[in-house]
Amino acid sequence: MAQAELVFVVNSANASVFDHTAVENIFLGKTKAFPSGDKAIPIMVDYANPGVENFLVSQIGKSSSQYRALWARLVFAGAATPPQAVPTSQDVVDLVEKNPNLIGIADSAAVKGAVKILVFK
Repeated sequence: MAQAELVFVVNSANASVFDHTAVENIFLGKTKAFPSGDKAIPIMVDYANPGVENFLVSQIGKSSSQYRALWARLVFAGAATPPQAVPTSQDVVDLVEKNPNLIGIADSAAVKGAVKILVFK
């Protein structure tokens, strides 16, 4: 599979209206729910993916080391559980397709089936 850009993805059944701030807050551990009020569980492709560093900086505002440090503090404080990192974008898409409570970061080339890419205006 060719490397495309990383994107935020959710299950197609997720009817929440998303803005970038809401998604960013989920991935920063500031909220544990979608805008609709349903539980939100972040998941992402592994940090070893070549696009993760740039994606985190551009979309979350933190380098991967800053992001990991943030989550280490939240976990230590017992405040949150970090996003699960899975080996491939296909794994992210497969998991999001099966669970409408997941929101993921994955390669856009892997998106298919009951998963949609979030686009912010």
